[in-house]
Amino acid sequence: MWKLNPVLGQASNELVSTGSMVRQYVCMAYSKSAEDYLYCGTTSGDLVGFQVKNKMFVFSINLCAMGIRTIVAISPTQIAVGGGDG
Repeated sequence: MWKLNPVLGQASNELVSTGSMVRQYVCMAYSKSAEDYLYCGTTSGDLVGFQVKNKMFVFSINLCAMGIRTIVAISPTQIAVGGGDG
């Protein structure tokens, strides 16, 4: 995850452990509830969720065969996901 220091104008990164899971992330969206979660779509069709505050991997769900192309947070409990296979 990246964080920005607006005073210095510098960005720095912090690694988030996903265990043995290695993926290429294509798209990302924050949850509607005060950016508690970061949802990420992968080229392999997995939807991956991270808790932003604790920088923790929360879940991974395989949704489609040809990759996730877009994610939109609709409400605090709903997200819409667009996949490459329709």
